[in-house]
Order: sequence, then structure tokens, then C-alpha cells
Amino acid sequence: MSSGKDPLFLGVDVGSYGLRAGLFSRSGEMLAGAAREISVLNPRRDYYEQSSAEIWNATLDACDEVLKTGDRGRVAGISFDATCSLVLLDAGGMPLSVSPSGDPERNVIMWMDHRATEEAALITSTRGEPVRYLGGTVSPEHELPKLLWLKRNMKATYTEIGEAFDLADFLAFMATGSRTRSNCTLVCKWGYLAHEGEGGWDREFFAAAGLEDFYAQHLSGYSIGQVGEAMGTVSPDFAAGLGLDPACVVAVPLIDAHSGGVGSAGVALDPAREDEWHERLTRTLVIIMGTSNCHMALSSAPVFIDGVWGPYFGAMVPGLWLNEGGQNATGSLLDHVLRERRLYGELTREGGESIFTLLNREVARLRETDFAFNKHLNVLPYFYGNRSPRADPDLWGTIDGLRLEDDISSYARLYLSTVQALAFGSRHILEEMEKKGYRIDCVVATGGHTRNELLLQEHANILERPVCLGEETENMLLGGAVNAAAAAGRYASVASAMSNMTRMGREIVPQPESCDLYRRKYEVFKRMYDFQQEIRSILG
Repeated sequence: MSSGKDPLFLGVDVGSYGLRAGLFSRSGEMLAGAAREISVLNPRRDYYEQSSAEIWNATLDACDEVLKTGDRGRVAGISFDATCSLVLLDAGGMPLSVSPSGDPERNVIMWMDHRATEEAALITSTRGEPVRYLGGTVSPEHELPKLLWLKRNMKATYTEIGEAFDLADFLAFMATGSRTRSNCTLVCKWGYLAHEGEGGWDREFFAAAGLEDFYAQHLSGYSIGQVGEAMGTVSPDFAAGLGLDPACVVAVPLIDAHSGGVGSAGVALDPAREDEWHERLTRTLVIIMGTSNCHMALSSAPVFIDGVWGPYFGAMVPGLWLNEGGQNATGSLLDHVLRERRLYGELTREGGESIFTLLNREVARLRETDFAFNKHLNVLPYFYGNRSPRADPDLWGTIDGLRLEDDISSYARLYLSTVQALAFGSRHILEEMEKKGYRIDCVVATGGHTRNELLLQEHANILERPVCLGEETENMLLGGAVNAAAAAGRYASVASAMSNMTRMGREIVPQPESCDLYRRKYEVFKRMYDFQQEIRSILG
């Protein structure tokens, strides 16, 4: 428990549709939390836009609510994490529209915006060294394709750019006034090669990609901070608005999934066994389960895996390389599949329970008489393309085995098959990682969808290894507190803070009766992709 004299740490996590703030003790105990919704604008297919002003105001509001529960003056450090969305300001610091509507408040191109698919392919075709460190394929979710799209399609906006931020860097900038950028965001989304030190920007690559002007005007001048370091202290306005000590530090920010990794991987560490930390971290896979899924694995040397982002040096834990596998649509796919059915509204109106609670109960009932009741219904979950390891944003989803049924049993069958498809996607990513040398013996799950017990159990069954949960379920926020504690100098390193502030919770073990069936369904999962490729070759 926290005493009245101990320092406190504030974590802020900005997701796709909402944000959260959490106040933590030095031991990693969450003392208070608050959440706010944020708007997502979808003006046309593949376009997703937000307002940085709305996000910042919601951040201030959530932080103020959290700080009402504690001594504001005891907050020693703050850390922000966010989705990898692109924020633009003009030379005067005002929002700069990224929208065809011209609305200046729409100055954020969201991570899941796929308008820049053509530009991503063009940058990939350069085969520059940064592409090699992005899994061999540049995604439209990265920032460089988005910037190239603006240059080609909204020239006036592009030429007026005063500041271009990853969303996490924007939040830290607003809190400090510092233009320093995070090694985490730049390595993962902007083509920065951190392992090259001062030579981390490859000018020839930017010239080949058509962005040499952006490199010269912006990237080449950035100061770059590392995870676990202080970006600076709180600005006078930010400190006054929230009642903070002016000496409170703001940590170099993190991407949201990476903050989740920092707040989760430490469950495998014993604070008293520092000599084992390195090995334990490199044998741990963290799966962040949210709107999309991210699969975070650390290594002591660079590991190149086709279709898996990275290797990134120092992007999550200083001194270690990171590979990041991902699934574009996971929680969002479950929502889409369930809401499309007539029964969704009927079931959720009747009892007031969540649709997941209702369907998990129905799955359990059906399995009492037939564990494999959904054997002949299979789903390929590429409804929004595939991030890893196929690295193809143009793939489509497939459902095989539908019948002319519309009752709760058929609804549960489709739901379970979709859950399994997501877990098969995780198995595919893990399989590709282990082919290249990873040896994972600890899988830690975190994120909003870890509240779904069936999703966790099916991942354990399909990955054929236990899935662990941390004692603290708000791991993105906890990762922020860990980062802030290290930046404030309250722990000697990020790894030390991780080992002391994160703890193992419970473990979900595989069900032996599922093994044979799921191995066969996984084979179907892979052949469905092969068949899709065959269809594409026939139809062109």
C-alpha cells in the first residue's frame, strides 16, 4: 500500500475510441482511474480521422478526475502512450486538416486509416534499409505512407506542416513544450534505425520514397529520447491546470501496445534475480488484446521475420530488440460479426447482459454434449487485411460452413469460430517467430478483451501453452507508471521498475481434449488462405 509520503505516478493511455488515466503507487498498485470516450470520424471507406484538440481536452479531464483522489503534489512522473496516429499542426501550432472535408479540427489520421495503401507499396518497393527493419513490408498504418499520401493528394496541407507527431509524442509535447521525439515511435513508425546511432536516418531511403524534403525540414532536426528517460518537466500551464509539482517529470512516451508490453512482461521477473531478467524477457510473448492485437517479443540480437514488424532496437525495453506481430482487426472483428446478426439487438435488450457473457454461456452449454459442435464452421479473420505474417492489407475475410439458421446456437457457433480464428492468427505469428529462433515459454495477455474468458481459454488451447495474466489488469496504464517511475529516477532502469511494479496474477491452462481438433482446424485455417490466393489468381 502507498503511504502519504511515497511518490505517485500517472499513466495516460489513448486508444482508438477512448482514453484512460490511472494513478499508481511506487509498488505498482493502481489507486484511481478514469476514462473518457473520443470521437472517430469515418467520412469514407478506409478513412479514419480524429481531433487532437478533443483528445487533449479529454486527457486533461480524465487526469483531473484521477488526481482528485490523491495528493497532486506527490506525482513524481507522468507517461503517455497512444495509438500510432499521425497528428499535424501548422507553423503556428494550430490543427492542420488531414481530411478531404477541409475541417481543421480533423487533424489526425488514425493508425487504422488505410488511405495510403498505394503509398505503402511504393515505399516498400524502394527496398531501403528501413524497410528491412519493418518486416520487409511497409504498412499503410505507418506514418511515412500517410505523409506521402498527403504530399500526393493534399499538397496544400503537406506544405503547411509545422509539426508532425505520432500521437504519443504530441501528448508529451502538450505536457512539456518539448519537441523531443520518442525512440519508440520513430523506430516503429518513421523508419528510424536506432541501432545506427547518429546515422539512424537513412537520407537515401527518404529520397527514394519521395520524402527527402520532409526528412530535411523535420526528421533531421529531431532530438530523440529513450524509453525510461525524462522528456522534461511539466510545463507551467500543464502544472498549474492539474495542480502538479513543477518538478514532476514527463517520460519519453510509448506506443500503446509497447506500454502494454512494459506493463506485462515484468510478471516473469523476480526482483531478487536480476541475473535472470534478460533471459526471462526474451522468452516471454505479450499479446495485447484490443481493437487490434499486438504480439510483442524481445531478443538480445536482431531477428528478421517476414511479415512481422521489426526488429526494433530499444523500442520497448532499452538494450533489447523488439519484434511486433499484429492482427488488424480482432476486438473490432468480433463486434462486427456479432452486430451483423439479427439476434444481437434482441439478446442484448432482453437481459441487460453483454453479448459476450450470453454467448460464452451458450458455448459452454453446447459443449456439454459436443465439444466440437462448431467443427465444420471455420473463419479466416482477414476482414481488414492481414498485418502479420501475411503483410497484405488487401486480403479479405472468409466464413465457410454457414447454414440457413438464425437461432442462438448458430449464433454461438459463428462466435466461437471467430474467436478461434483470432487465436489461430496468434498461433501463426508465434509459429513464424519460433521458426526464426524465438523460444517462448511464457505468454502474457493484456488489454480490454482479456475480460473475455472464452477468448483467453481458446488462445491457451490453440497456442498449446498456458496464458498468464498480470495481477493488475490495466497493463497499458501500469506500463506508463513503470516508464514514469524509471524516468523520475525512482528505479535504476526500466527492467528494474518492471520487476518491482508488475506481478503475476492467474494462469489459464490448455484443455487437453482440444488439442487434436484444433491442430486440424489450424490446418484448415491455413488452407483457407491458400484457397483465397487461388481465387485471386482465377479472377485476377
